[in-house]
Amino acid sequence: RAFGGRDNEMPLKPSVWLSSMAAAVAVGLLLMATMKQKQELLQVRRGPSGVPFVGKETVRFDKGLTKKFNRKIYTEILHDGLEVTDIEQGEGDAAESGDKVTVHYTGKLTNGKLFDSGDISFVVGAGQVIKGWDQGLQGMKVHGVRMLHIPPQLAYGSKGTPGGPIPPDATLLFKVKLLHVQKNGAAGSRKARMSKAMLRKLKQQQLKKQHLQQSLQKLI
Repeated sequence: RAFGGRDNEMPLKPSVWLSSMAAAVAVGLLLMATMKQKQELLQVRRGPSGVPFVGKETVRFDKGLTKKFNRKIYTEILHDGLEVTDIEQGEGDAAESGDKVTVHYTGKLTNGKLFDSGDISFVVGAGQVIKGWDQGLQGMKVHGVRMLHIPPQLAYGSKGTPGGPIPPDATLLFKVKLLHVQKNGAAGSRKARMSKAMLRKLKQQQLKKQHLQQSLQKLI
């Protein structure tokens, strides 16, 4: 009896058996690679600006701002649509989730219309401001100046501010200067200091956009 076959069964040819084993190994390796990719996509990372993100980001050399300020300036474009550009780096400790910060800001619509400006103090990652700020101000240092290009889903969404200056589905442009950081001494690691709600939201958005389950089924 070859390869464990019964007397009344045709034995498998070695070439067929090896092909089947090779196919099984290939599928197994593919599943492992896909799962590893999924885990990497869900990991919270930080780009050059210190802004946390899940998934992938693109770093773009900004020729216009580089020429204007006479130094190399880059823009980070995150998968959720948030764009971060550091004009001035600042100094000292970086602001992180859980820290209380004071900033000066100006906010404009994409048509250039100014809708707000002033100073404000808040706790980063606590949901006291729009999501684009909770995420986009992390990594800033005192006296640093940052530009934020915030898509509607990280700002005021499809409703805007009823009766106010921000229309529905508006992309907002902010220029923010960090004036002061009060560190959260009770916080632990960077990951622990991130708002759990924010982290969960980032993961949910990434899962929806990547459709990992559908991709896995197609590969198999």
